Amino acid sequence: MAELAKLLEELYELQLIDNEILEKVRWIKQIEKDEDPVQKKYRELKARLDEHSAEQTPFKDKAKELQDEIVTLKEKKKVNEDKLFSPSTDPKDLQFLQKEREQFNARIKVCEDEIVKNMIAVDGVEIKKSTFNEQLKELEPEYKKVSEDRLKNKEVFAKRIEELKVERKKFKNFSDKALLSKYVNLQRERDGVAIAEIEEGVCTGCNVEVSLATQQKLAHPEGLVYCQRCGRILFLRGKK
Repeated sequence: MAELAKLLEELYELQLIDNEILEKVRWIKQIEKDEDPVQKKYRELKARLDEHSAEQTPFKDKAKELQDEIVTLKEKKKVNEDKLFSPSTDPKDLQFLQKEREQFNARIKVCEDEIVKNMIAVDGVEIKKSTFNEQLKELEPEYKKVSEDRLKNKEVFAKRIEELKVERKKFKNFSDKALLSKYVNLQRERDGVAIAEIEEGVCTGCNVEVSLATQQKLAHPEGLVYCQRCGRILFLRGKK
């Protein structure tokens, strides 16, 4: 049974490695999934700022459209005035050209007034944006620090996982494949703890006191001993 005890001790070491890997993976996923309150606040402020920026877009687009129209109107007006003030223009056309010129001027004035209204709307939203910009500016140093710290933690955990994977390779040629298979199955079924130590008569897997009969089996093992409560393989450290 000394050989079995040795194998269980090796598997227990493997379990410590596997559990640390699982723990580090969970921490990384937790960092990726859950925002820090500072990050959440920063994201929400950015979202509000983006909403207001989107609110400005129709007004800016309309102002640009009107500005383009003014450019076109002024080009047409110039052509009109060139004809209107040309000595070669037929006097019969002067009244029509004058009226057309007035129409161009009127439309240009309407466009300019509409541009002013749209830019006033843009400025009104800009005032709202300034409040969020100030809050973001104030929050930014803390946001950057939190984000950098969380990224650094992820990198530390990822590095440790790679180190543990290297350590795990030494168990690649574990001699008892049947025992290894039981370990793998139990680890999957028992939340990562396939082998539990006995401390002061208590199974560390389920924190329930094991029977005296079980303790006696562990003291003089003839094979694998399982916890009657949780079904994990029981292990007495240092037992040869």
